[in-house]
Amino acid sequence: MMSAENVIDFKRGDTFELGGQALDANDDPVDLTSYTIKAQIRDKYKLVGDAVVTKVVAANGEYKARINNTILWPVKRLSYDVQFTDSTGYVESTETIIINCVEDVSQ
Repeated sequence: MMSAENVIDFKRGDTFELGGQALDANDDPVDLTSYTIKAQIRDKYKLVGDAVVTKVVAANGEYKARINNTILWPVKRLSYDVQFTDSTGYVESTETIIINCVEDVSQ
């Protein structure tokens, strides 16, 4: 069975910020203290923006990703995910979120 797309609407020019919590298979928080975290916005294979990822409460798996300048983002559907790398080099990413980037009315 296919899962529904996870889509969020976003207005170009606004600050992009999404937070989350890393959970293991038992829904327990993952301690992110020793992890490297990165997040990107892409238009297919073209990089649109690298987010600055902050560990909000690392021991509780809480993080946020932020991009301040989005004025040049294309008005279209973009892709976003977060990638976690632990101290052994094991890499795991979140599901892909579709960003429906639309024109801002108030500029």
